[in-house]
Amino acid sequence: MLDFFKSSHVPVKRKILSVGLFAGYLLFPFDAIPDFLVGFGLIDDAAVLLLVLQQIIKLAPASLKDKHGM
Repeated sequence: MLDFFKSSHVPVKRKILSVGLFAGYLLFPFDAIPDFLVGFGLIDDAAVLLLVLQQIIKLAPASLKDKHGM
């Protein structure tokens, strides 16, 4: 992740979009499964976080993907 944000090969628009995805995840107050259901409530949070990370990987340039074996 640090290489993604430090890289000069990643356009600023992609960096802003990535930060926006993370911020949206953190600020969105609704869950599909409420967090008070211990264990189950964290499943939807983990799924959303994985989707955000997957999108950031898709936005990364090929040079970073090759460097990290993706």
